[in-house]
Amino acid sequence: MSAEEHEQPVPSAKAAQKPPSESELAAAVVLGMHRLVKQSTLYASDNEAQIRALTMTQQAVAAYGQRIGVNPKMFFTEKSVFIGGRLLRAGRTVYSAALELGNALRPFGIDEIAIGFDVPIDDLRKFQEAVRDAVRRVGPSPAKVQYARIRLRRGNPPGRRPGEEDLPPEEMLVKVYATATVVMRRFIEAIQRGEYRLPVGVRRVAQQLADFGAVETPAFLGKMAIHNVRHEHAGRAVNSALVTLGMVRQLESDKRMLARLAMAALLFDIGIPRVAGAGPMGEGRVGMAMPRLGQDQLGELPAGTAALSWAIGGFGDVAMKHTVLLYEALSLTHRAEAKPSYGGLRMPTIHARIVATARRFIGLLADPHAERTADQSLCQMLREASDQADRTSIRLLLGALGLFPTGSLVRLASGEIAQVVRTSPEPLHFALPVVRPVMDAMGGAIAHGAELDLAQLSDLPNAPQVVHVMEIGDGTQVDQAPAQPAAGATSSPPRTGTVPSMTTPPAQGPATPPAVQPIEAPPAAPAAPAAPAAPATPAAPAPPASAASTAENAIFGQSPFAASPAAPPQVDLPTDLLRPTADDDRLGAAEGPAEPATPPLPPSAPTPEPLSAEPVAATTDQANRDVLSAPAGAFEDDAEAEEGAEEDEATAVFA
Repeated sequence: MSAEEHEQPVPSAKAAQKPPSESELAAAVVLGMHRLVKQSTLYASDNEAQIRALTMTQQAVAAYGQRIGVNPKMFFTEKSVFIGGRLLRAGRTVYSAALELGNALRPFGIDEIAIGFDVPIDDLRKFQEAVRDAVRRVGPSPAKVQYARIRLRRGNPPGRRPGEEDLPPEEMLVKVYATATVVMRRFIEAIQRGEYRLPVGVRRVAQQLADFGAVETPAFLGKMAIHNVRHEHAGRAVNSALVTLGMVRQLESDKRMLARLAMAALLFDIGIPRVAGAGPMGEGRVGMAMPRLGQDQLGELPAGTAALSWAIGGFGDVAMKHTVLLYEALSLTHRAEAKPSYGGLRMPTIHARIVATARRFIGLLADPHAERTADQSLCQMLREASDQADRTSIRLLLGALGLFPTGSLVRLASGEIAQVVRTSPEPLHFALPVVRPVMDAMGGAIAHGAELDLAQLSDLPNAPQVVHVMEIGDGTQVDQAPAQPAAGATSSPPRTGTVPSMTTPPAQGPATPPAVQPIEAPPAAPAAPAAPAAPATPAAPAPPASAASTAENAIFGQSPFAASPAAPPQVDLPTDLLRPTADDDRLGAAEGPAEPATPPLPPSAPTPEPLSAEPVAATTDQANRDVLSAPAGAFEDDAEAEEGAEEDEATAVFA
């Protein structure tokens, strides 16, 4: 070996060691305090083991304060330990010692220990002696002893301030809402500056939103999400998180899943600065309002957001779940510009659809080019829905807000069927819209009934209330005929006139389709003269069984939980009206007089249900042909079961 090789310095083992992390420093402080408490009743004050334990604890506290920049403050709960406002991350042995320390101090009214980084050994010795006297019941609680750099008290959990535990849930949520908005503003500005780090405050906001039960109140949720800051990305992120939690609470109550979805809603816009790039002169874009993206840039947003989410959270299990939720939700939101998620090989999850639906609703409310109410935004979303999965997520949104869209058919407590004419702009009255009865409790049509303002009538005895949703409208099915002025009485008008057609228009049709022609109501007298001969027409194939739903949906409406548009109508029709005759095959193509109309039910027949379709089958000849063309027994076997399933499912969402 040459002399030059001897002269090269050899790195020592001490220099190769990495500096201790924050978690290791926190664990050293906790173990030092645990050692002082355990040895307080074992050794005398001048024992060498005691002196060594005091010295090691003082060094651990000083190292933590100098490295982190704050004094160590420990908070103990029954199952968790926080130090420095963060959850203690340590092994099983260290965590067991930390929980044992908290259990030892809890009988003395102590769950928070704050120590100055320059604490003297005399303060630590006084604390140890106070614990020994309190355990032996010869002295007061250690919290009542005066220390120079130690504070013992019953504190507040991280994120809580003194006095907040006495606030009602509504006021507590308001404080969290304001704090969340400020935290998101700072986080968005940091993302625009290129600081890809997720602050602890964002995680804490998501957890606090998931903990509050006040989010389940539809009126309060609508008040917070609609009438607060929504013209900046920070406010939209917090509002969409509130709406997302209100929707998902109808499906599950796992706090981890709730916090995960709230986090995904808060991080929805983090990819915009990456896709937008720098300004025209190369300058950075920092501010509460993010840049607007072009149509060609929207297709890059799902992948750009997923890449930024990985940069912020890494590849851990929880971070990857956030990334997947963001990627799927953005792919659904910008499905017209972006490619299908996973190349169309895998459908997005219902959780991603919930996040995308909540964000779309908040985006329509905050659109600066068109001021919309909550009802108008929901109606537009219903018209834009392309499949049943989208409509299902919108129904969850309706259940979270407690809102009945304009044009919906609802059943009142009196048994009448009414149409929602308009919804109150005040979220507290979303569940009390203005309705117009279109059918009485016995199934008779009501000609232009008087409008009933359920909000104004709510204080009266026996006030009308909505008990069931028959069909969800999208704002295009409202009868434009003049109605009588709103009245407070609930008496039914004469059963004559027309019933507005409530058939649902195509999901991707124009925003303002042509007015639907009304269906004439049957005459009041139950006369049954022979029907006129059907005109001779060329032979044509029989219409499918689903064609019979045209007349029934005009009165009863299709179930909002139908699996597909081709599902059979869920209507309980009298079986006598559906029993085919020998000449049914010749209807529409036969030459000669048609068969006489079906005679009315004899007096001995059982009384039909109040919402039977008997008036529907006699409306027009076209409706009769549609019904009779269905196969025999198409509605007889499953009518009762389908009607019960429809009522149970609709009640679960709109209860």
